[in-house]
Amino acid sequence: MAIILVVDDEEPVVDLLTDILEDQGYRVLTAYNGRVALQLAQEQHPDLVISDVMMPYLDGIELTKRLRAGNGTRKVPVILMSAAMSPDLAACGADDFIGKPFAIDRIDNLVAHYLDLANHQKG
Repeated sequence: MAIILVVDDEEPVVDLLTDILEDQGYRVLTAYNGRVALQLAQEQHPDLVISDVMMPYLDGIELTKRLRAGNGTRKVPVILMSAAMSPDLAACGADDFIGKPFAIDRIDNLVAHYLDLANHQKG
């Protein structure tokens, strides 16, 4: 079972994504800021991270950069999301971006795509 880390400072967004992903059979870890998310990622080794861009303590862009710098988290796919801005994915190292509000089928497709890619890279 794939582990997905969902990071957003808005509890309703975390709850919605958790419900969607758990219904698909994934194990979901949650964090409400980037600092907690980084610690969880280093301890739990998720298969995918979905993170908001604008958050307190450590934003999604800096979280992605730190994940890319870590030995155990370097290759974890990261999908950033935001209602306000579309980040430079190449500059921060994220794999993809989704705007808020998002369509559930778009989340499903992105998650399936990046988990499939990660599985192919492992095997």
